Amino acid sequence: MKGEENLIPLNKRTKDEQREIAKKGGKASGRSRRQKANIKKTLEALLAMDIPDNKLKSQLETLGIDPSLEQGLVFLTLMRTMKNGTMFDLDLLTKMLQQNITLEDKKEQKARTDKIKATTENIKANKSNQNESRQIIIVDEWQDED
Repeated sequence: MKGEENLIPLNKRTKDEQREIAKKGGKASGRSRRQKANIKKTLEALLAMDIPDNKLKSQLETLGIDPSLEQGLVFLTLMRTMKNGTMFDLDLLTKMLQQNITLEDKKEQKARTDKIKATTENIKANKSNQNESRQIIIVDEWQDED
């Protein structure tokens, strides 16, 4: 890389220089995080608005779908994917569906996973208890039956 010889590794800098570099990085990270959060809020507000296109709005209402821009975008993307069937459309639709996973969905999935783990642990514990409760008799010699 051009100019690489001018770079000084962080471990070869003084503690004050390291602190100053970390401080600048923290501030830049905070600005970036706030900017992304603001963009997300704006996009969410825009997507919650009603669809200005009356034709699409009536189609969604006929199907029993909320006529918001978000639902309209999903609907149009799905229709385009079905018509064209390109990987781009399919990828976009997949990303849209994953974005709509709510906190409640995540909690429900975690509860299901925890229940499955608990059931599995109970089964393992019962099997080990059954094995421990069995009495094993070791016979060195067999007696002749009279």
